[in-house]
Amino acid sequence: MFTNNYTMTDWLAGLFEQVISAAKEGRYCHGNGAQWCIVEKTYNGQYKNVVIDTSARNFDGNIGTKVYVDTPNPVAPYQADTTVNNLEQYLDRQTGSVGNMTYTEKEFGIGTFNRILSDLLSEAINAGKEGRCLHFNGGQLYFKRDSGRIRVVDFSIRGVAQVSDFGSLATRNYMKFSADPSASRAASQYWAEEAASWYRKQGILVNA
Repeated sequence: MFTNNYTMTDWLAGLFEQVISAAKEGRYCHGNGAQWCIVEKTYNGQYKNVVIDTSARNFDGNIGTKVYVDTPNPVAPYQADTTVNNLEQYLDRQTGSVGNMTYTEKEFGIGTFNRILSDLLSEAINAGKEGRCLHFNGGQLYFKRDSGRIRVVDFSIRGVAQVSDFGSLATRNYMKFSADPSASRAASQYWAEEAASWYRKQGILVNA
């Protein structure tokens, strides 16, 4: 079963991040709390005026639009540190998307479930070897995937594997407020050095 719970989409968060980057880099022109005017360098070195509206709905129904315009910006581009701070703090308070999937031996059958579980364990072991684990409490592991986004896998219930995939905003806020370097080192060391042996002894690591 798959569910996806969020209060802010990664698309909308990404638009705010683009405004933040423009404000840091001196490409910010104007904003009123919902609509933002910035300039953006294109692939051919030209600069285009951009209007980002964080309150309007786009073509697929999601909140947030980005439009390139020919009309002049209200003021010349500048660096806006206050805007950076305000928008960073705003994103800090948001909850990003997290997709949840539960795999069960009963639903998928023992053969398919074991392959899924083996793949998840192999991914976790590789994350440990590459220092990408973040936290492990004996059953639930947080680690960064190759994409840089966080995956949480709960291995604690026999015959069940629960997986939560964080979107970019959820990953940003976890790394900013919850990541602990010492916990990350301990988790990575365990999964790099001990996990494969332990899970084999439990009879739940297959072909890894």
